[in-house]
Parts: sequence; C-alpha cells; structure tokens
Amino acid sequence: PRPEVFELKTDPQEQINLYTEAPAVSEDLEGRLASLREVIDRELGSSTRPPDLDPETLAQLQALGYAAGQGGVTLDQEEDRPRSDPKDKIGLHRRVMRAQSQMRTDADAAEKTLLELLDEDSEILDAHQMLGQLTTTQKRFDEAVNHFRHALEIDSDHQNSIMGLASSYKELGRNEEALIGFKRILEITGGDTRASLAMADILVAERRLDEAASVLGEALSTTELAGLIYNKLGEVRVEQGRSEIAQSLFVKAIQEKDDWPLPHFNLAVLYEERGEIQPAMASYNRAIELAPNYHQAQFNLGRLMGQLGRVDRQQELWERAIESSPKFVQGHYYLSKLLMDRGGDLGRAEELVRAGIAADPKHREGPLGYYILADILNRTGRSAEAQEAVRMGREIQAAANR
Repeated sequence: PRPEVFELKTDPQEQINLYTEAPAVSEDLEGRLASLREVIDRELGSSTRPPDLDPETLAQLQALGYAAGQGGVTLDQEEDRPRSDPKDKIGLHRRVMRAQSQMRTDADAAEKTLLELLDEDSEILDAHQMLGQLTTTQKRFDEAVNHFRHALEIDSDHQNSIMGLASSYKELGRNEEALIGFKRILEITGGDTRASLAMADILVAERRLDEAASVLGEALSTTELAGLIYNKLGEVRVEQGRSEIAQSLFVKAIQEKDDWPLPHFNLAVLYEERGEIQPAMASYNRAIELAPNYHQAQFNLGRLMGQLGRVDRQQELWERAIESSPKFVQGHYYLSKLLMDRGGDLGRAEELVRAGIAADPKHREGPLGYYILADILNRTGRSAEAQEAVRMGREIQAAANR
C-alpha cells in the first residue's frame, strides 16, 4: 500500500500524510521496519511455513489446483507486483461482508453480489472462497472446485480453500485427489482433525483400513478433539474385526466427551452383537437421552424390547423412530410388519409400507417393502395387487443378485 507517516501527537486522526515532507523520518521508519521483517523471517519463518515440496509433489499439487498461487511473500518479493491500498478497497470489503450475511438468508443474492465483486476485482480471495462454500452447500461440486482453485491461485496456502477443494473432490468421488488435498492441510497445519477424519472416511470406504488407522493414530498426537478420533478409530477397529480394542476406544471417546451420542450408540451395537442385552439397552438409552431424535438408536432399542417380549414398548420406540426421521425406510417397513403381525390397523400398516417404498425409489433397502405390502394386500382380499407387489419384489431381488 501507499506509504504513510503521521505525527500522532498533533494529528491523532491521521489526516496529514508526512511521508514525502519528512524524508529523514520516513527513511528511518522504513529501515526499522525492514530490519524487523528480516528478524521475523529469520527467526519465525522456518517454523511457520510448510515444508518445501519436492518437484514431483509440487507438480502433482499444481495439477490438482492445490498449489497454483504464490501464497505469502518474502521481503525480496514484496515489490514483485502492484498491490492495492486496503483503504481503496473498503467498499469492496463491505460488500464481501454483506454477501457473507446474505449467504445465511438468501443464497442467490449472495452469489450475485460475489460475482459482481469479482467482475470488478478478480483477485478478491474471500469472494472466490465464499462462492466455493456456497456452491458446495448447494451440491454444485464441479463449480465449487473451480471457485476454490481460483482462490488458491491467489494464495496457495489458504487453508479454507484447500479444505473446500479437497472436500469437493471427495463429494465427486475423486478420492485420490481429495486425499492429496487433506494431506496438504496436515502438512501446512501440523494437524487438523477435520482433515484426518475426512481422510479416514475415504480410506475406510476403499477398505484401506490399516491406512485409516495410521492416519487416526497420528491425529491423536495433535488433536484437541481426541473423542472424535477415538470414536472413528473404534469404528475402524470394528471393521477390522477387533471388537475388544474397538470397545476400549469407544469408552475413551466417552471419557473425553460424554455428551456426544455416537460413541454410546457404537458401544451399544457392540454389546448387542455379543448378546449383552442390558448394557446394550443402557447405552442406547444414553444415546437417545443425549439426542432425542436419534432414530437408529430408537429403532435398535425397540428391536431389543421386542426380543424381551415388551412389544408395546417396541412399537412405541419404532413410532418415535419414524417421527424422528420421516424418510427412515427400514423403520416404516418394520413398524408396518409389526402392526400386521399384532393384528393391528392394516390400513395404517399399508400406509406405512407404501411411505417406505416411496422414500426408497432406488430400492437400496431391497425387496422387503413389496413383500410386506403383498402380505397386507392378501389379508385385505386384493390378490391381484398382491401378485403385482410380489412380482416387483422378485425383480428387485433378482437385480440385487446380478
């Protein structure tokens, strides 16, 4: 920015710039500032900058948009290109702030404001990053990639944009590109819980369980949110068939953060799988106490109640489960069958199963809904409709087996 020198005793509002009128003072201050910058670069620079990258890694990062820009500059680079004075950009800054507020209430208006800002000044990093955030929220991930890449052309170490770009790659199924970005975040920051968890999610999905466990183990040495890492590592150990270790990890997660429902739920599932019904019920109840709309915990606890012969309580919990999650397909199916088996209201049972079918257009829950529907239709004397439901169920089952 333009150099400025003010005499604060006589000009406390900084109205009169003496830079050219007091050259000796200006030169002295510039010299002292340069010396201070040299000290900062020498004593702090090496510890605050990310490690140097080998040419192959740098080329890979550049190809994916993670290392397109210059990032921070050294003293020698300070004058490498013209830079705007911040005071000249205050109007743009206020519009960026307005767009930030609009993002919470009117996404279309926010996008319009940000695009207009970039038409005036294409190097407003925050505008690019905010557009990436906005399009991510709207699941426009290809556009988000472009916005985050533009932000990184301005500052290649901008952590929110690296995280946004990696997350967008993840949503697009471009897992290797995403992993590179999350790893870059860890290199820059020395540790980031969100990045570690995101990497673990990808590695678990790809069944690279040992790698996922390694990433999470390293995260434990840097995170301030150990409960999240212990829980995720417990989930990985479950996938590896190491349930005893998983149990101890879920317990550690609870000790770190007792008011988080997920490790209580995970612990309950382990107890249930081992036939330890009472501890399982206690853990499911704790999860529901912490998250009253935790539909899967309500459903699982209802199933245990049914095993104990407490069918009224089972039905009550399954009713609560679909209230908590109206698109919970499995809950609709099983509640429908329970009503039918108890000789209850077949009209309501049919409504429930049809609602479940409607909520599962890609048949991810398989053919069960159609078979339950066929049973209800037979019981209400509609044999032709029942046969059609059976045919649909068999088609879904055959497609799943192919």
